[in-house]
Amino acid sequence: MLHEFWENFTHNLFKPLLLFFYFGFLIPILKVRFEFPYVIYQGLTMYLLLAIGWHGGEELAKIKASSIGTIVGFMVLGFLLNFAIGGLAYLLLSRMSSMRRVDRATVAGYYGSDSAGTFATCVAVLTSVGIAFNAYMPVMLAVMEIPGCLVALYLVARLRHRGMDEAGYMPDEPGYTPGQGLTRAGNRGAAGPRGNSRSHQRPRNRAGVGALAGKAGASGLGGSRGRQPQGIPVLA
Repeated sequence: MLHEFWENFTHNLFKPLLLFFYFGFLIPILKVRFEFPYVIYQGLTMYLLLAIGWHGGEELAKIKASSIGTIVGFMVLGFLLNFAIGGLAYLLLSRMSSMRRVDRATVAGYYGSDSAGTFATCVAVLTSVGIAFNAYMPVMLAVMEIPGCLVALYLVARLRHRGMDEAGYMPDEPGYTPGQGLTRAGNRGAAGPRGNSRSHQRPRNRAGVGALAGKAGASGLGGSRGRQPQGIPVLA
């Protein structure tokens, strides 16, 4: 068995797909600045997803109706497994790291999802070696992408509800900016009802001042009835 594994390993070691995999693995470790142009990166991503989806759809159409129950069961199992992995990753990061809460939520969402690139690499290796696999695996890829997104969205929504500012800092974290807490609607927490109440009270105060001035003027006029003010000539 080990001899067969070694033969397969040496036979597929220098294939283009695995060479690119090694290339992408070693670039961050060696800290080499290398980036694909964005247009090429976007085109390769679209081609990869379309190729996986198209091939999976063709193979899925050949599946018998009696196997649908088994496939759905594996989909549910994969969904729940990735959801649990995302939640467990957040708990472990909370205990074992000093990362910000929003960064923990991001990493948890990343680990709660799968990778289309890794899936394509595995499919290519299995195909080149001649190992058969079930045709509904691309569907599993799509289903197991969802839990990571849900975990990240839920955790970030909780953080925003607890007062996370626009930069992602919580009130008990260094770097937090007071008055920039985000509510559920995404509005700043500083814009509370007090500012609105002041704007509504101004017309009332003005009306009150006007009423007092009117009363004072009326009382003054009433007290001066029948008398002429001194120093002011009266025209006949």
